[in-house]
Amino acid sequence: MILFWLGSQANAALVRANINAFFGLMILITTTAYWIGGLFTAEIMAVSLLLAPIYGLAVWVGARGFRHTSDTLYRRFAFALITLIAISSFFV
Repeated sequence: MILFWLGSQANAALVRANINAFFGLMILITTTAYWIGGLFTAEIMAVSLLLAPIYGLAVWVGARGFRHTSDTLYRRFAFALITLIAISSFFV
């Protein structure tokens, strides 16, 4: 889905908004399913709270960096990040 949006002719702001909406919806759906399935334990919640500031910092840095990039640079960075994630997933 993300590669489809990145490959479109839409400007980077619209692509980013679509990606954020997609992940926001997926987070709501999976969180609800996990909650109903009883997958949230005290240990999971503690780790989540521990990692929340790191996630928040990454979101903040990404939002600030997005303001200062062109559509081309945004797409190149996104493709590079997706490639890095795909390659690293081979080793997990």
